Amino acid sequence: MRSPLLRLHLCLVFLLPAFPPLSAAGESSLWRMNIAVDGIPFGEMTVEERRDGPRYTVRVTGRASGLIGFFLRARYSGISAGLGRGPAARPRLFAYDTRRIFRHRQVRIDYAGGRPVRVDISPASDRTPLSAPEAVRRPRPDPLAMLAGFFRPRTDCPAAAEMYDGRRITRIGFAAPERVADGFLCRGSYTILRGPDHSLRRGQRIFPITLRYAASRGGTGTLTRIEVRSGGDVLTLTRPAAP
Repeated sequence: MRSPLLRLHLCLVFLLPAFPPLSAAGESSLWRMNIAVDGIPFGEMTVEERRDGPRYTVRVTGRASGLIGFFLRARYSGISAGLGRGPAARPRLFAYDTRRIFRHRQVRIDYAGGRPVRVDISPASDRTPLSAPEAVRRPRPDPLAMLAGFFRPRTDCPAAAEMYDGRRITRIGFAAPERVADGFLCRGSYTILRGPDHSLRRGQRIFPITLRYAASRGGTGTLTRIEVRSGGDVLTLTRPAAP
């Protein structure tokens, strides 16, 4: 396995379940994706969203599988809860737990009015200047709240937004939909605005992203594929074909 590919595997860590199941209240949606890098199967990811009026809870889990999973032991579990949707989402809780061989990080952010009031990170050496709540002056959605929006049926591309993850401020944005025969594409990028590079992809601050939506009933599009480019490698998340 090439060194850049290994770094990408670890940088986009996938995930050890550490949070309880979502409550039974409200409406729920569950999406599953297969993960590959440069066409090599890597693992699986699930995204579950539950909504009760304006309230949302999103849980994301993932894991490496097969021979790669045996060696890397990569796992991720994350949860986000709050009010609203998309760039207007106002989280009240964002937490995640990532594990890979010889590495374990836990992050929890508590919010008031959509702004962070407490940021706990373990190990403490993973904190950055942006881990101090007072360094973040205005509300921003967390990455999981934004991710869930990609999966909902859509007629256009997700709106741009700045995000906060406890260590850095990032931005994700897309151009207008690009119509193709079986649906539409959303081409854009994920950019690190402030804070450190991702530890295993030093020097790259902009990651091109393409979302593919297949046409479905009612004129909406259903997300079938996410493609992220990192250096010379391509990470893909693909929805399994219906049985």
